[in-house]
Amino acid sequence: VQAKLLAAAGTLESEEAFLELVDLLAQLRDADVQRAAAGLLLARARKAHPEVSPALAAALRANGNETLLRYLLELTRDPRLSPKVRGEGFNASMRLGPAAIPGLLRILATDLPADDDARWLALRDIWEKGGAGSLAAALRALPAEGRWSTEGASFKDEIEGFCDNRLADKAEEVRPVLTELVGDPNWVARAFAMACIVRLYPDDARALLKPLRADQTALPGWSEAGEPTTFASAIKGLAR
Repeated sequence: VQAKLLAAAGTLESEEAFLELVDLLAQLRDADVQRAAAGLLLARARKAHPEVSPALAAALRANGNETLLRYLLELTRDPRLSPKVRGEGFNASMRLGPAAIPGLLRILATDLPADDDARWLALRDIWEKGGAGSLAAALRALPAEGRWSTEGASFKDEIEGFCDNRLADKAEEVRPVLTELVGDPNWVARAFAMACIVRLYPDDARALLKPLRADQTALPGWSEAGEPTTFASAIKGLAR
């Protein structure tokens, strides 16, 4: 009976009927059947991409197969997909635990639209799963040639929110990581390091950021008035 149900599922054109049959198979609670169903779900999703429906994405997540969870996480890199489908990718990240970090790093490295929050969500998840030990790799993965928010001080505000809401509780633990990133070739990593050092260690910021005093790299989204800003000008007013 199980074999017939699996065979039938593979031939159904209607997604609704397919998902109803997959749900029926799930109720059998048979590991071999679930693995076979996972293969059918993956094939269905790959064929549908980029028109993967929220219902299909939810079924992939519900199956729980690690390959399906990794595939869901990978889908978050595609801004053509609906927010609900990409949201299932981050639900998959929660189920994968630390094993999600490689996939999350790929999200960070993806050049997404400036108003797309997937990179910020991936950064949040990496921090929650890997802590200070994953911070350097995460910030270095952010694309220097990517699109970032340029309106007013929006990029600065987003970074400062990450510093305050994620790193502040582990300020001493992340201090050596941030200090090292001050000299990183990736200007995005340097921007995070600079902003977080100013927020977390105000008394030491001037000394810690000394390597940036001559850094004329432009900082988009760093001034409320929209004035051109560089690393050097951003730290010019730090207290001695």
